[in-house]
Amino acid sequence: MALPIRQLNSQVSYLADGVTTVWDLSLSGGYIDKAHVFAEKFHIATGVITDLPLSGGSWIGDYQLSITPPVPVGYEVTLYRNTPKDIPLVNFADKANLTEAALDLNARQAIFVAAESSDQLAVSIDAIANIVNYVDVAAASAAAAQASQTAAANSATAAAGSATASATSASQSATSATASGNSATASATSATQAQGYASAASGSATAAGSSAGSASGSASAAATSATNSANSATAAATSATNASNSATAASGSASTASTQATNASNSATAASGSASAASTSATNAANSASAAAASAASIAGGPVASFNTRTGAVTLTKADVTGTGLAKADIALGNVANIAQVERGTGIGQLAGNIVKLGYDGSGGLKATVDSTDFGIIAFTGSPALIGNPTATTQAVSDNSTRIANTSWVRSAMSNIASAAGCVLVAGTTGYFKFPNYLGGWIIQWGTTVATTNASSALSITYPIAFSSGVWTALVGNGDSGAQLGSPLISSGGMGGSSMTVVWSNGSGGVGNGISVRTNWIVLGN
Repeated sequence: MALPIRQLNSQVSYLADGVTTVWDLSLSGGYIDKAHVFAEKFHIATGVITDLPLSGGSWIGDYQLSITPPVPVGYEVTLYRNTPKDIPLVNFADKANLTEAALDLNARQAIFVAAESSDQLAVSIDAIANIVNYVDVAAASAAAAQASQTAAANSATAAAGSATASATSASQSATSATASGNSATASATSATQAQGYASAASGSATAAGSSAGSASGSASAAATSATNSANSATAAATSATNASNSATAASGSASTASTQATNASNSATAASGSASAASTSATNAANSASAAAASAASIAGGPVASFNTRTGAVTLTKADVTGTGLAKADIALGNVANIAQVERGTGIGQLAGNIVKLGYDGSGGLKATVDSTDFGIIAFTGSPALIGNPTATTQAVSDNSTRIANTSWVRSAMSNIASAAGCVLVAGTTGYFKFPNYLGGWIIQWGTTVATTNASSALSITYPIAFSSGVWTALVGNGDSGAQLGSPLISSGGMGGSSMTVVWSNGSGGVGNGISVRTNWIVLGN
């Protein structure tokens, strides 16, 4: 059998397990009629309450109920007594017999009504306390969220500065490497061209030498022919002509070879100049690399070989880079004092080529712009944990959205809910709780009154507020536990709409005149 999770005078609650169908009905004093017993289920996640119908077949004996089908997990099952409060169960008539049963039934109805009203008051007070707890938790969450937002903004600013510095260093290194590569390529190209020109010149000189040899052979042959063929003048003249032509051709070849040799010399000179320039660029690149390495070592906190007239294990200081006249623009840092432009890369889920800019809007916000599109104030996600005392805009009371509700909005909403429900609670040693009219307009008032008895051993107790319809029942008791002077009794006909008369008795009569007593009291009416 399930065990109760809450037990009051007129109601008992259990946690549903989806299996149990038989529930114990444990009520203080029982009930007058089974028709006064009801059941309901409460959905814990949503707060929705649904009646569970009961019939004659629901009863297993006088104090057990069968509810089918089983109530699912996630619900509370509450069995409660609701004794009629609008009319008395016994209607006395003039000259009718006054029986013990009728008096007992009337008394049980009054006691049950008072107990049920007291239980309802306790449930209402618990609900109000839960609402206050929710407000406190919401306020703490809002404070934590604002602090996390502030921390995230600081982190974003620091990250933007680091990214700017890293991007600048990378850009400088890439520029130096590109210049060195271009110089080396140009040098290699010039050397190749020079080698080609030199090979061509060598070939031309060889050809010229061959032509000159041929010419020399032809001349020798012509002389031999003239000596041997002195008798043949025509043949000698022809040979002489041929020899002259060969000599002319040899001269032309020699001239061409000379020109090509000059061109090859010029190309070799140009190649030498390019090689010298390439060497200079390589030297500059090496110097830049050394400087970059020194800067990196300094940033990392390590030593460099030499710097600023110092040698050995040199550690750079702020003085090494201040007072030199070096401007931010000289090292491509731009407006570092402000939030500089950040060129985004191709991260997860990002588009390539867009320029992202972060900047302070001058009124406490961090704004983002992508290319020429303004994305407004940055809102941080990922459940940030804020610290300190963050604030948020107070929304309209009628707002029904996912916007943040601050404590001012919550308290206004609570006030509106209480006013709309029509409940009024004045808490304290003396106070009252007023139910709304749609719940019968019942009023429970209580208090402790210290007063002096009159000659009739009586005193008057005034309620905090008057009953408009009348008093239903009242209870009084001795509030002086250490001074047993007697017991208070409500005077016959002494219950009025705004006050009641109490008589103090010590068992043999009244306590007398001028006795200071403390009376505890509770009264129910509407």
